Amino acid sequence: MHVVDLADWSEAVDNAETATELPLTPDSPYVVTVGRLGWVKGTWETVHSLAGTGLGLAQVGGGDVADKARLQSEAKRLGVPFWSMPRLEQAALRKLVRGAVAMVSHAHGEPFGLTPIEAMAVGVPALFVDEGGFHYTMTSADSGRLLPRPPLKAASDHPDMAAWHQAYAQAQDADIRRDWAVAGRKHVEGGFTLEVQALALERLLRNCIEHAN
Repeated sequence: MHVVDLADWSEAVDNAETATELPLTPDSPYVVTVGRLGWVKGTWETVHSLAGTGLGLAQVGGGDVADKARLQSEAKRLGVPFWSMPRLEQAALRKLVRGAVAMVSHAHGEPFGLTPIEAMAVGVPALFVDEGGFHYTMTSADSGRLLPRPPLKAASDHPDMAAWHQAYAQAQDADIRRDWAVAGRKHVEGGFTLEVQALALERLLRNCIEHAN
């Protein structure tokens, strides 16, 4: 499975994070999504899921100028503040994620599912579509939410869209957020560090050798 270097995703703010400047500074509560603008990362769906919640979207990874303009226009139509940023250095990314209400993704067929465990490592709720790699890295976390994919442009009272709105509200509840942060960090430490996965790979290879003999 995937691993994170906990030195890159420290629980406490360090000097590098304090000193770094973001290319854009969100001026209202926001969620963050990581990945180049495009259909595969589901950014349009994330913007639609935020309509009516009072939350904005900080997107990291840049994208085509025309795609960005279209998404900015759609976000404005929906009343969703939108900040598009290029790829960020580690300290800047960590700072942006730490300040977010949640890390969010509606990506299609995501193979890895790494971003939710990065968010969990710094105590930020992970709200992700229940598909692909996200399902495998989050299922047993007891932190954040795995959620259904609502139809694009679904009304706010659609059951799947309502589930997202409920999750956004939960991510802003201090007690729920604290419980998710504790459980999320434990989930990462117990399953997604280099040491844990190296031992798992060693066991797997040993079993393969034993069966081969």
